[in-house]
Amino acid sequence: MNNSISLCMIVKNEEEYLPQCLESAQGIVEEIILVDTGSTDRTVEIAETFGAKVYHYPWNNNFSEARNFSLEKATKNWIFILDGDDVIFPEDQKILKSFLEKPLSKDYIYNFETLSYHGDTPDENNVTINLNPRLFPNHLGIHYEGEVHNQLIYPENMQNIIFSSTKVHHYGYLDKVIKGKNKSNRTMNLILEQLKNDPQNPFANFNLGTEYSNLNKNKDALDCFYKAFDSFQPDLGYSYILILRIIILNYREKNYENALRFIEIGLKHYPKAADIHFYKALIYKTLAMPLSQLDALEKALEIGESPSPLKFFYGTGTFKAACEIGTLLISLKEYDKAYSFLVKALQYNPRFYNPLYDIAHILTIKKTSIKEMKDILEGFISSDPNRFHILGEVFYTEGFYEAALEYIDLQEKLSGINEKLLDLRLSALLRSGSFEECIALEGINENSPEKSNIILKLNQALALVILREYDSAKNLLSHCSSFSPSATEQKQIKVYESLIALLTDEATEDISTIKEEEDYLNIIIDILSILLMNQLYDIFEAAVKLLTLIDNKNILLALGKLYHSLGYTDYAKTEIKRSIQLFDCYDREGLEILMK
Repeated sequence: MNNSISLCMIVKNEEEYLPQCLESAQGIVEEIILVDTGSTDRTVEIAETFGAKVYHYPWNNNFSEARNFSLEKATKNWIFILDGDDVIFPEDQKILKSFLEKPLSKDYIYNFETLSYHGDTPDENNVTINLNPRLFPNHLGIHYEGEVHNQLIYPENMQNIIFSSTKVHHYGYLDKVIKGKNKSNRTMNLILEQLKNDPQNPFANFNLGTEYSNLNKNKDALDCFYKAFDSFQPDLGYSYILILRIIILNYREKNYENALRFIEIGLKHYPKAADIHFYKALIYKTLAMPLSQLDALEKALEIGESPSPLKFFYGTGTFKAACEIGTLLISLKEYDKAYSFLVKALQYNPRFYNPLYDIAHILTIKKTSIKEMKDILEGFISSDPNRFHILGEVFYTEGFYEAALEYIDLQEKLSGINEKLLDLRLSALLRSGSFEECIALEGINENSPEKSNIILKLNQALALVILREYDSAKNLLSHCSSFSPSATEQKQIKVYESLIALLTDEATEDISTIKEEEDYLNIIIDILSILLMNQLYDIFEAAVKLLTLIDNKNILLALGKLYHSLGYTDYAKTEIKRSIQLFDCYDREGLEILMK
């Protein structure tokens, strides 16, 4: 049986990632079958430029029927499955092409690891892994069943094997994609309809729980997962993920005893699951049990890469575990050991940059010169196109603002300015006392000032307040209000206006009466940190009164932590003691400060 391959896809409004997807499949497949279920963007046009055979299929709320329609149109000997927001990276293309040079066995269903990115942008921190059947023989009656999470149905004599050498990268769970396609509501409605006919169906309850979890409705999700667990069988395809999701949600809900109970259940059935050991470590970290935390992390690292069916989070047995050990050892002041684990984390995954921040912190503690720090850190991140931005953030975090600004300049020359880079520059300028330079900065794109320049104007307004140019600051804040600011930006405007009132002896009113509202507290602490860093004690004395204008019992604890971070130890202890006496408010960090 030769290895001629049909790529079969069902798509709708996939114009953003489809070009990357189809380009990554070139040289692997001989035929592209694309079934469109109602796109209103350039999806069909893009597919046709790649020579795809495009078929239109009226959407009927059944993924399997649409999938099976695509299989019917395939003419080659093998079927390859991708979604429109899947991409095969170049290194994986090379491996797959080499693999396909040898005859495939028609007795096998080839499962690939899918790396799904979550959050705002695709990065190494937010990746989950699951197995999907991607490659299987055509013309043998293999088909899909299930309206929502379709499952591949194949003859009993065929075997599932895992082809872990090639990964498929999936962008469909990024926040912007989920929001743009309204995926959760669509999927949830289909599952709820399924559960009307079979309310105890464990797989449907598992899938519904997953959708609730994606919407951060943790308690609803747990209810569904517990229903699914009532029929628990450890060898089902979703059973491991079910246990893991129960552990994660109990951890999020601070039900640590229940989370640990399911960890023991999980390890009984899946002892080689690095994910479970990693979450065990996170729980012990929260409970301030460092030795138990270290033991769990070492077990995760000992496992390394879990078997493919037991992988869900990327790196829990490699780079993430090594990084967590490094961070823990820093807290125990074992800096040399910590350094070696952080370097090991970077060796596991050179694109995982979290260890750079801890490495920089160790170098700072060891009083390494700025030049030497630059040489060391640049050696870890020499090829990333955003390397100077990342290094700017690392030096900014350690309080080396001049060095941070140097790297920001380099990044701008390399790739131009963007909002995140501008925000970093503004923060570094304010903390280094370069208020005039902050005010003199120009925006990113004058054609869209409401989007690109409000961050700039708000920071410039604060700089003007610090320079006591109150009228100019008021004008800028009024200008910002006309830009349709976000909720957080509206709060910044309100705090800055209150600061001007305090500095000019005008009447003030409460900024917020919402109890424990964190945004206002964070904005105020940020202002106070800038003032203290620049030793502007007269303005600080007025600005600290902003804390009395919000209803938050954490104000003194937060102020104490700020004092401590900037070396004002006696003031820190005083405020933390007051926090305990007046509000009965403290935490582990606060108590550690008192003990120093």
